[in-house]
Amino acid sequence: MAVQPPPITGDPEQDSFNQQVADAINFMPLGNVITEERIIASSVAGTRGAAGADGLNRAGLYLFQRTSINDENGLTAPDRLSDNFTLQYNYANATLRARDAVGGFTVGPPWEGWSDTIPERDPALRNDYIWFQFVAISDRDNTDLIAGASWSGVGLFARPGVGALRAVVEYTPLVDGTADPAAQIYRARITHVYLGEQDVTAQIEGTRICWLIAEDDGTFLADSAVLVDGQLPATYSDRNFENGTARRIGYTADFPATDIFMGNTFSDYSDVSRDIEPRIEIGAVVNI
Repeated sequence: MAVQPPPITGDPEQDSFNQQVADAINFMPLGNVITEERIIASSVAGTRGAAGADGLNRAGLYLFQRTSINDENGLTAPDRLSDNFTLQYNYANATLRARDAVGGFTVGPPWEGWSDTIPERDPALRNDYIWFQFVAISDRDNTDLIAGASWSGVGLFARPGVGALRAVVEYTPLVDGTADPAAQIYRARITHVYLGEQDVTAQIEGTRICWLIAEDDGTFLADSAVLVDGQLPATYSDRNFENGTARRIGYTADFPATDIFMGNTFSDYSDVSRDIEPRIEIGAVVNI
């Protein structure tokens, strides 16, 4: 069964204090769970008696979800877990699971976007905001059912640092999708640039932005490019640079599908691409 969580105020320090107090109250030993000190006549030091056997299991559980800054609404919290969505917690192996098609609890995360561990950051989505929901549970059975309504409201767990520079990118196919996939052209357009949570799009000149295409192994070779006599080495890909100068500059850049997918299976990258990455010169933000 769920234990009542404290309300979320939005103040990280206050919420942390409230949660610590609530945890101390919710998880304190019950009256009949007592460790007794018994003195045995034959032993001056005495021995400690067994704790009371109540069989009550307790746990404090968190769910996490990452989001990005929304173009239209700014910083927007994700929806909380649906009221009719039930998870089962197993005290023995400390696992959360949702129901499968036949009613068994076998389905792991994510559940409506929520996970029981902090998800990995997606470099393309730049989902730097981490949100949480919390519930305290206690039950004498080995498993406990947790209704969606039992979880706390959504709180902000972490946000990007003040100096985090992020670009929000929109991808649009320029050729009809029924055409030969290899002939497809994709346009990448930066809609916003954020420094921390401050929108600095207007202060960044297009000439301070360049675009990179990932290699077969997923890396961006510009990260380790070394100029030799002012030139890139002959073995270095010219898909990103020509004679040391970036090939694609500005807020928009067009990429042929053959460059993006590089012999892999073609698919629709109209929403987001993990093979393309904009780079913003750090000197462009010094005086912002």
